[in-house]
Amino acid sequence: MYISDLIHKKGAVRKLNIDYLDGCMYHMSHFNNLRSILKSGSLLSQQELDSKKIKSHSIANSEVQNLRRRIHVWDFSEKRYRSLHSYVPFYFTTRTPMLRNQRDSGMKDKIIIFEVSSAYLEDEKVLFTDGNASNQQLSKSGGEEVRIIPATVSSSTCHRKYLPDGLPYGTNPHRSDFYRDVVFLDRINPRDAQRDC
Repeated sequence: MYISDLIHKKGAVRKLNIDYLDGCMYHMSHFNNLRSILKSGSLLSQQELDSKKIKSHSIANSEVQNLRRRIHVWDFSEKRYRSLHSYVPFYFTTRTPMLRNQRDSGMKDKIIIFEVSSAYLEDEKVLFTDGNASNQQLSKSGGEEVRIIPATVSSSTCHRKYLPDGLPYGTNPHRSDFYRDVVFLDRINPRDAQRDC
């Protein structure tokens, strides 16, 4: 099930002048969450769900959620680090490992997919990654955290600081970088951004 442009912003959303962004982004949720999503009029982050004590039917992998809890990203407008759980995750395609896991567990027919314009990437509060945001070389069971400063036009490299001792404890050699400005969308495979639009 697709619900196009469920999230509305005040004013017109202007289109980007980048061809592969003239498309869509997707958010997946369990069908049982539809009533509360429509009632609130928006998709809420995990942090907002927790603070408002809204019960939801999670489709997320608990190990991945544990990693996401320990990732904090610099918010340039608020001048502070925000938990990755304070963001609502979107994908450039509906064919994700998360959906494949749901299909394999027999839940595919219970998943709803929200489709929104990629033009939202222009919003200063929106970040994007060049891969799975939870891939930050954190250990599955360790107590370390990471603070990330996304790449921007003025600093084209994503910077990380691991706490408590400056080192990641995980064994996964892959890390996804965070970006704040749409000029870095060329670091994402354009075919992935176009696939479902």
